[in-house]
Amino acid sequence: MDPELMAEWGRRGLQLATENMDKIVALCREWQCTVTVVVYPWPDNVAQHDHNSIQVTYWRDWAAARGVRFVDGFAPFFREPPDATVRKYFIRGDTHFNAAGHRLLFDELKSAVGDY
Repeated sequence: MDPELMAEWGRRGLQLATENMDKIVALCREWQCTVTVVVYPWPDNVAQHDHNSIQVTYWRDWAAARGVRFVDGFAPFFREPPDATVRKYFIRGDTHFNAAGHRLLFDELKSAVGDY
């Protein structure tokens, strides 16, 4: 969300992540297994109404360009007001989900990929 931090650290991080993800996709294709990329928010994304974050836009485009399934795990966390969402789905003072947050993301993923 911070353009200066993105310029200083984020671009290089995305470059390294892209290189590594490309290697994973190549291995999975060699082994004939399916890759699904799932992105999900941190509390800061929710609080800042950052539903179309770089994680969503970058990895959605990356997945489309490579024929990889993409699941936007951000979407269900923006159905309620931000303060309620953070309280309800995240461990207080942490970036990790609580049980309800894991369930919400699981339900979104199951809806997207089915019983595969």
